[in-house]
Amino acid sequence: MNGPPDVHMDDVEDVNDSPRMPIQHHMLLPIPIPNTKGGSLRSAFLSDFKFVCLYLTEKLVPSLLQLIGGREEKREAVQKPARQIINFLTQFNEILVLAGADLDLLESAWSGNTLPNDQTEPEASEQFYVLMEASCYFDSSWNIVREISCIAVSKSAFRLLASYANFVARHSGIERLPMNERICPRDVLWNCIECLRSGSPWHVLLSTINSTLLSIYPLPELQRPRFHSCG
Repeated sequence: MNGPPDVHMDDVEDVNDSPRMPIQHHMLLPIPIPNTKGGSLRSAFLSDFKFVCLYLTEKLVPSLLQLIGGREEKREAVQKPARQIINFLTQFNEILVLAGADLDLLESAWSGNTLPNDQTEPEASEQFYVLMEASCYFDSSWNIVREISCIAVSKSAFRLLASYANFVARHSGIERLPMNERICPRDVLWNCIECLRSGSPWHVLLSTINSTLLSIYPLPELQRPRFHSCG
């Protein structure tokens, strides 16, 4: 069985690596923060919750493929990136499926920010294939960052990508995909976020020092009933 998904794609560079403003610990904490020879002390109690998502809908597919493949009017220019995305999404035995509204809920619950009403339309009811990771790390200003990053591709966008990919032979990953879908109920998603946001400052600090990375991955379906002993 394949391992948990890694949402990082090859040959794709980070586009937003600008330094972030440091958290003003002295203004947020009820105690004075002393300065030392090595710098000011920071509190592990304060974290910057960040949500990053490549949110690919059907109408965005042509512009994305053009951005990756260039402006050449050649089939190969869009065929190659379309095939790469298809192969990336279909390589796993299970894939998470979320509605657009649940993705919005995920972002607001994690970051603590309320999304504008017009930001959830018109894809709120559409279903997305989602690959997701959670990580803890220090940014360039030594803030603790707790981040969820994901790739969310709508089913209609996936079908359009498959048409651009134009595989000559039958693609087993595309054929298996409907059987590999794992729909996540909203209450399960909410419990997952609460679990990821929990933890003592000490555990959060250790996770940050170690640059911990977790894949949020649906459990495999049981192929046979669990064994129950008698007696």
